[in-house]
Amino acid sequence: MFSLFSNSNDDDEKKSAEDMAKRIFFQKVDEIPEQYFDTINEKILNEEFYNISHFLGGEFLIEYVDTKGYICAYKLYFQDKNNNAYEVESKSKSLDLTRLSADAQKDLAEKKQIKYDISEPDEKFRKNYKLVKQD
Repeated sequence: MFSLFSNSNDDDEKKSAEDMAKRIFFQKVDEIPEQYFDTINEKILNEEFYNISHFLGGEFLIEYVDTKGYICAYKLYFQDKNNNAYEVESKSKSLDLTRLSADAQKDLAEKKQIKYDISEPDEKFRKNYKLVKQD
């Protein structure tokens, strides 16, 4: 599973994700969330299955840190079997701003934070997904 987020205790997963992240270059800020779709959809489905929860919605954030970096984060909202709402969130370490084109860097620096809505995984993804064992 590919994830740049740091809420996992799996150091090997984080290392390989960080290595992969170093090789990715984005022309536009809007290209960034596409790299996370599968990871976030997997997180949603695992959370629903293992915690007997219902996904309510979420948001993906790209935040400008400084002239050298930016972070990506997500917040996912669920309702458990007792109708209690809860949030699952994760945030990357600072990512190198040079991974973005000059236009994308300027866009992010001007906006400071860009939010995208996260919706439920589609049926095609659900049918093809295999649950990841959780410890």
